[in-house]
Amino acid sequence: MLTESSIKAWIALQHIRGVGNLTLRRLVERLGSPEAVLEVKNWHEHADWLPARPVSLLSAGPDWREAEASWRIFERTGTWAISYWDEEYPECLRGIANPPVILYGSGAISILKRPAVAVIGARKCSVYGQRVAHEFAADLARNGVNVVSGLAVGIDAAAHEAALRAGGVSTAVKGCGLDVWYPRHSREFLQKMQTNGLILSEFPPGTPPEARNFPIRNRVVSGLSLGVVVVEAGRKSGTIITASYAMEQGREVMAVPGSVHTPSSAGVHWLIRQGAVLVENVEEILFQVGLACRGREDGHAAVGRQAVLNEAFSLHRIAIDGLTPEEKLVWDRLSSQPVHIDELAELCSLQISDLSVILLQLELKDLVEAMPGQMYRCCL
Repeated sequence: MLTESSIKAWIALQHIRGVGNLTLRRLVERLGSPEAVLEVKNWHEHADWLPARPVSLLSAGPDWREAEASWRIFERTGTWAISYWDEEYPECLRGIANPPVILYGSGAISILKRPAVAVIGARKCSVYGQRVAHEFAADLARNGVNVVSGLAVGIDAAAHEAALRAGGVSTAVKGCGLDVWYPRHSREFLQKMQTNGLILSEFPPGTPPEARNFPIRNRVVSGLSLGVVVVEAGRKSGTIITASYAMEQGREVMAVPGSVHTPSSAGVHWLIRQGAVLVENVEEILFQVGLACRGREDGHAAVGRQAVLNEAFSLHRIAIDGLTPEEKLVWDRLSSQPVHIDELAELCSLQISDLSVILLQLELKDLVEAMPGQMYRCCL
């Protein structure tokens, strides 16, 4: 885990408005530590490798008042923090596009080593949906699976609670600071999550639950998991956003069919039409993510798929670490969203001819996918 000075530095860096995960990661990899980034006096001296906008934002510096308030909250709440480079950081999360550069947590960090499945759904759920979430989460927990969700009321809360009642573990990912009492679940439930489960956030302490934070949070819910089970969802909802992230990240997307007369079934049925796997019991879920149902195979099978996934992401990271400076420059500008070669050339300040050669090298390393219309995106 991080030292006190590193956590202070990370909190300060997160309070530089407009500077996100990718830029912070690039800065630390270039300069060596978050403390070293904060010590830079003249960012214009780094304009040869940083675009103009980050140079301007970094020159303005952190909002020190907010950063100090965040640190005081962190100190008194007894939470912990890990960075992208720490051994405890989940390998499968490290491999997604734009992974959180820091995670704040409350609870047993060892839970992150368990194979995980997300159970997500509508806030305004039906009795049927709540019952299904309870049954599936409890059965997953009994099979040694970490049940991941977003702590929202409705399906999310039902999944968390059922996993804990079954004697298992559950991880909640928040869209605000860990200290912020939102959603306003009972203190007893939150205490149980912290004691027997895990609560995570990439947002610094004191961050309010702003609407823009929750789509950002959703990519972490799917990124931590081998697969995502959607119980109920509206056609346009945060749940569908999470399922979309799961598809981009190469995770299994599963859906539970519902009544055609229930509005919260519309998103689930749409996902099934898009190719999500229809599931009706926990055995089907475990099969889809490559885990064994207890009593049917040996006890080691439950971590097999997680080990394979971790190995794949380790190889992916090794490939990234071996990039040339020019290849790294291009890679850092790519994400899971396709970008046209002209726009990419402008972002990288490269000639199209030079960029084409670099993109070809990245394709050969299975790091970049070429798409129709001279569009490119990173391979997750």
